[in-house]
Amino acid sequence: MTTHKDPGKFWQESNVQCAIVAFLRRSLPAHYRVISVPNGRFAAEAKTIGRLKREGLTPGVWDLLVLRNDGWFAALEVKAGTGKLTDEQIEWGDWLGAGGASAAVVRSLAEAEAALIAFGVPLRARVAA
Repeated sequence: MTTHKDPGKFWQESNVQCAIVAFLRRSLPAHYRVISVPNGRFAAEAKTIGRLKREGLTPGVWDLLVLRNDGWFAALEVKAGTGKLTDEQIEWGDWLGAGGASAAVVRSLAEAEAALIAFGVPLRARVAA
């Protein structure tokens, strides 16, 4: 849990994630919510990181969860450009896939929209072409 190695890539991913969240907050039906998992995007003292881990902070958990109030969810991992998954993110993706969860790596708002539509999420709006 350290600061991002490439600040430019961090801001690219952050901007894409902000766009996805803003779109979903406008477009998801009332029985859906989107939340972020702020994992590893900050610097902190070792004792603070240790406490956060004891509280449940877990490396590799994917960036966004789209939750439906009946328990269904989708996980989205946001990557910029040619960004690659970390070993921890790969392990989480494998774990999600083994259970049949809806999960996708996305690099743009349009990819996030397409993934959610493929998962059957009834979006109330579409990304402008």
